Amino acid sequence: MVFKHKIELLLITCSFALLSCHGKSSNNIIHWKINQQLIIVIAKGWNEHSGKLWKFEYSNNQWHQIGNYIEISLGKNGLAWGRGLQPIQYDGNYKKEGDKRTPAGLFKIGYAFGYKNYAQTKLSFKVMNKNHYCVDDYSSPFYNQIINRDDFNFDKTLNSTEPMRRDIYFKNDQLYKLGFIIIHNEENKPAYGSCIFTHLRFKKNATTSGCIALDEQNMKNLLNWLDIHKHPIIVILPLSSYQEKQQNWNLPTFHYEIINISNRNG
Repeated sequence: MVFKHKIELLLITCSFALLSCHGKSSNNIIHWKINQQLIIVIAKGWNEHSGKLWKFEYSNNQWHQIGNYIEISLGKNGLAWGRGLQPIQYDGNYKKEGDKRTPAGLFKIGYAFGYKNYAQTKLSFKVMNKNHYCVDDYSSPFYNQIINRDDFNFDKTLNSTEPMRRDIYFKNDQLYKLGFIIIHNEENKPAYGSCIFTHLRFKKNATTSGCIALDEQNMKNLLNWLDIHKHPIIVILPLSSYQEKQQNWNLPTFHYEIINISNRNG
């Protein structure tokens, strides 16, 4: 009886987990929460630096597309498998610090951030000031964390960091005026990649150092839609991997074929 109860508990745990309990060979399906929000980002291939973004909500046992796709920018060198909610993948490159690739996989969405005191969103929101930095030095105990250096014994001249108030330090740069965190490498494993955001872009053919970038009005619309109570997830994949993972990861079927005719620099 004890063994039977253990098996039943394992099945229940698997049925409510976001991901299947096994890795590459599993046929288990992802079981999504009621009212789950999902952002899907698809690029034409692993080395593409642009793609498209779709929004979905799960209700009444099916996915519903919300609005039309929008154009986005990716890492200068394309995509690489990141450390997220998905099982370990055995094909392709893995995200490394400084590789200028956007992490591929399934990731939780964290808090929104910005330069101003308020943003129209149902995510948690944090105002960035001149003392907020994201640490990308993987020898630092603060690696892959946004910290306020007033709160820590932290010397930005001794640690590799990125100021979150780019407008102050980089000639009124507005890239981080508004954005949100992609929770990648949540355990802060050294050298696996840090400081992954969705942030603004100000020209269509822009590339990033590993983040996702989009136009300001699209960002405002996206943040206005996102809701922390709907457990938002972002999926980032090249088209071939989306087609491969779609059934096993219980992802939406929709007209993503439009990605095949997108402009490489779009």
